[in-house]
Amino acid sequence: MGAEREIMERMSPIGPVYQAGTLSGNPLAMAAGIATLELLRAAPPYAALAERTAYLVQQTGQAAQRYGVPVYITSLGSMFTVFFNTRPITPITMTPAPVIFRHFGAILPPCCKAGIYLAPSQFETGFLSTAHTDEDIDLTLRAGAAALQAVAEKA
Repeated sequence: MGAEREIMERMSPIGPVYQAGTLSGNPLAMAAGIATLELLRAAPPYAALAERTAYLVQQTGQAAQRYGVPVYITSLGSMFTVFFNTRPITPITMTPAPVIFRHFGAILPPCCKAGIYLAPSQFETGFLSTAHTDEDIDLTLRAGAAALQAVAEKA
């Protein structure tokens, strides 16, 4: 418990680090965080997560192309975002593109119905985790392809 005690002594009100939040500085939350960091250091999942995310992104892009739905997908590590546009999204390109929002809103209900819960905003990022199985990714791809097909049929 030496490391945990040293960390806790750095936290306010004893130490110089002020942390605010429901579980900030909570001994149980801190112990869980330290245990998580130790597990990640012992068996880093980052390369495998990046590979699986690349597969998800590639397959999603292929499904969009198959159905003629324009997408621009960006990803980094285990994070990804699908935009309904053919070029990178910036504040300037966002303004004249209502199709982005219309298509995004159209894919949410069928994905949710299939058990794939996407963030309800086009400006949120999706994440894969070590808890996601190959079956989860396949289900996501099937639900996403069906949603993309529905968008294409309504366009």
